[in-house]
Amino acid sequence: MKATFGCVATGPACTGSREFSHLDHAGMGSKRVPSYRNGVVKCTGHHHEYHQHGREAFEERFHVKLSAVADWLAREFDGDFLLMAEEPPIGVWRLR
Repeated sequence: MKATFGCVATGPACTGSREFSHLDHAGMGSKRVPSYRNGVVKCTGHHHEYHQHGREAFEERFHVKLSAVADWLAREFDGDFLLMAEEPPIGVWRLR
């Protein structure tokens, strides 16, 4: 019997291309995102939904926009990252 894998987002009805991956977002606090230990088969079309759930959970948990963290890190690592001239966005100190 041939095994059929469906997307974890929509089940066997999803006909998008499939990929097997480990989703490392559970630490961000979202119950909608599987643990990294759960290897799942999902379609590449629904992959962004897992990132969106993880991003929302991160922002809710740490009260900071992930885009603000990324912008601040980009500025710091572009120059001398050992000299922190600018204060990080509110909430980033919790990540240190």
